[in-house]
Amino acid sequence: MARNYHEEIRKALARQRAAVNSPAQKAERAAAARMPASILSVTDIADTIGDVLATRDREILGHVGRMFKLIELRQQPDDQRSRNLHARITALESELRQLKRGRR
Repeated sequence: MARNYHEEIRKALARQRAAVNSPAQKAERAAAARMPASILSVTDIADTIGDVLATRDREILGHVGRMFKLIELRQQPDDQRSRNLHARITALESELRQLKRGRR
């Protein structure tokens, strides 16, 4: 059966559009369109770079936050299973003690 690549192509185009429309690219295009490089001052460059870095920091922190949430969500069933397992083992040990007492 032939594989359908439409979804993969759509996602790749969306990533490409996002990269083209990123704040860094927009700032670069705006700066290039408005003034030549010889007119730019250090302050202009620092402002632009500062904004881009702040945006990237927010994106990275958001991504890291989502990763921690994902890890927590993946660990929750394991924790619940271990609690249930512990409860079952404790109940079995209790039953075993009661059986041993009954034999004496």
